[in-house]
Amino acid sequence: MKPKKELGGYSVCPYLKKYWDKVLVVYVNNKLKDNLIKYLNSFKEDKEAIVVVIELTISREKLEEVVTKFNSKYHKQDIEILYIYPHNKDSDVHKTKVGNTSFKLPLIVIQRKSTLLNARMTLKKTNYYNYSVNH
Repeated sequence: MKPKKELGGYSVCPYLKKYWDKVLVVYVNNKLKDNLIKYLNSFKEDKEAIVVVIELTISREKLEEVVTKFNSKYHKQDIEILYIYPHNKDSDVHKTKVGNTSFKLPLIVIQRKSTLLNARMTLKKTNYYNYSVNH
């Protein structure tokens, strides 16, 4: 949530702080698909996002496959599912930071598609997309 010089003064997720009180962070250490179904079915209006911290061994390819499958299933709803996979679990540079917590684990982010699209449209009017978030 902190601005980064290498991103032109933007944070990786510039709107996260605004919605942080409506974000649920959960940890999954078994049955990833079953847990995703549970969280997707419980995703209500009082939440903007659910961050699923994956405490399982999973490849980037398998994680992408799972997220793609769930996005296909839920594409008609106001839900977008994204994933974040650490580049190097031993590097502090590539820790994923959510709120005040850093993760060296893969994440799945379930969020409102409408909120995400509005944020993207607003950010397109700035130079935010001139910077890569894959530092």
